[in-house]
Amino acid sequence: MRRRLALRLAAVTAMGLILAACADSGEDADLDDAADAYSRAIWSLTEKYTQECMASLGFEYQVGAYEPAASATAASLSPYGFTVEEAEAHGFGAVDGVLSGLDSEVAASGDAEASGDGTPEGYDLALYGDGSRDGGCAVQATGRAYSEIDPEDYPAIRDRMAVVEAMLADPRYSAFWESWSSCAAEQGLEAADASEVESDFQDRAAKLEIIEPPIFDEATGEVTEGASTVRADVAHALRQEEIAAAVVTVQCLEPLREQWEQIITDAEKG
Repeated sequence: MRRRLALRLAAVTAMGLILAACADSGEDADLDDAADAYSRAIWSLTEKYTQECMASLGFEYQVGAYEPAASATAASLSPYGFTVEEAEAHGFGAVDGVLSGLDSEVAASGDAEASGDGTPEGYDLALYGDGSRDGGCAVQATGRAYSEIDPEDYPAIRDRMAVVEAMLADPRYSAFWESWSSCAAEQGLEAADASEVESDFQDRAAKLEIIEPPIFDEATGEVTEGASTVRADVAHALRQEEIAAAVVTVQCLEPLREQWEQIITDAEKG
């Protein structure tokens, strides 16, 4: 299964707080344009460097289609990005995201295994790395792109960063997440903030996929990459746990909504 998550993760993380901090700023259209330009610049360099890195390792990397930056008006990048109903249906979307990349018929039927598409042996390791600090070509390319694109060249993004810095420096911001954490703990969910919970499930969902050993055909001498599989029972159990955690996350955020809005409003005023 070829997932482009690694190439987008850094961009989403970097833009998340910036966009979330401006949902009610009245400058959404300008920020959308700036965010898209910034995101496109990062994407362009990331894809270029990824392709070069993979080529140096003997692999052909196909540049994917650009995915526009999320709208600043979309609450999905703020703590209040989804409802209890959405949480009950999909959790954070972590497990669903993994399953959606597998064979649709097998994933939908709930069979014990699902086959992914075959790629040259060692391709995934080269692209995504082995989990070490240096990562694969995708991680290295993303880091390089961010180091070369200066947010100062995008005034709207620069201004949003100032808002984010003001928000993070506000003692009420820490108090906000402490209150949320206490509420979540009372319901059996231990975490410092909502992003920690979501990241945990994203990491665990990514580990659901099992890559079978490559198959060597002695008659032809050809090597076929092992299929990508997921145990349906394990995925189902994790999905139920994810949904429960997402529901708690949303329920504990709701009583704090006014506090969040006040923190953002004051940060906007500078």
